Amino acid sequence: KASAVMMTVDPLGDGRTGATEFTWGPCGAIVAGITTPDAATFDRANGRILSIRPGRKGHRLQLAEYGAVGTNEMRVETPLEDQRVLAIESPVLMRLIMLGEQIERLFGRPQDIEAVVTQDNSIVITQARPVTMLEGDYVPFNASAAA
Repeated sequence: KASAVMMTVDPLGDGRTGATEFTWGPCGAIVAGITTPDAATFDRANGRILSIRPGRKGHRLQLAEYGAVGTNEMRVETPLEDQRVLAIESPVLMRLIMLGEQIERLFGRPQDIEAVVTQDNSIVITQARPVTMLEGDYVPFNASAAA
């Protein structure tokens, strides 16, 4: 259904916020820069969403039913009605942020996370690795305070 890329600490921020971008379909559309995704920032001290900016999401990647790995992605235009709504609803986004906190605790440092959201709004983490370009201190992550 949708995918997200999340930095549990925004490397361009002051250490108090995290950031996520999300769109319809696989997150390769975000990584490759073929779409303008939705974006949100959140407060690391309490996990609350600070801002949500809808993206245009003009294109998405769609997986073909069959094909060799790497050859089954197609770039397609996103229907206008999907461009106008957030790819991930706020309650699902909050669950993703809370998973980000758990993953950061597990690995002991801020993480760059990729995830997919299924049709039934389940979240599947597909990748987690340390945030690069991180300089300075950051506020401890406490997303469970938002619950």
